[in-house]
Amino acid sequence: MKLGRCPVCHSHLHLDQLVQDESGRQLLGLVSKLGYRLGPVLVSYIGLFRPAKQDLSNSRAYNLALEALELTSNQPLLAEAMRETVQSIHSKRHQGDNKPMANHNYLKRVLEAKAQAPVVQHSPSMEIKHQHQLSAEEDKRLFEQRIQQLGGRVITKVDL
Repeated sequence: MKLGRCPVCHSHLHLDQLVQDESGRQLLGLVSKLGYRLGPVLVSYIGLFRPAKQDLSNSRAYNLALEALELTSNQPLLAEAMRETVQSIHSKRHQGDNKPMANHNYLKRVLEAKAQAPVVQHSPSMEIKHQHQLSAEEDKRLFEQRIQQLGGRVITKVDL
């Protein structure tokens, strides 16, 4: 089943070829379950391990993905740390250092730094000037008024 063309090399992509290999199936399944925030950044991160003149095997890529995901259960933190790692390594590669990564030590250091960073408390964007309790009748009246403003209809017991 032809999916389309590779955005990099423009060769045809075939789904049946991607899933021929057991590790390829596992890797595809793993990445697809991670969602749009962690999945793509994990793929970019795994790409840092690829040697310049050869491809990364599916089994190696799958094992690297599992190892990276086991570093922390905090997926938003992991995604941000991976994003920072990828950006940093890509900037080093633009300067001429094209060695593939050998282990997860750089990512571990980024995770540790992010975990130790102080949490900044943001002030709320809305300020509540005063709070007061509404009577049940007033609350109902305001609710019905808002529903009518939105084009809805309030059904009462009489309507039933």
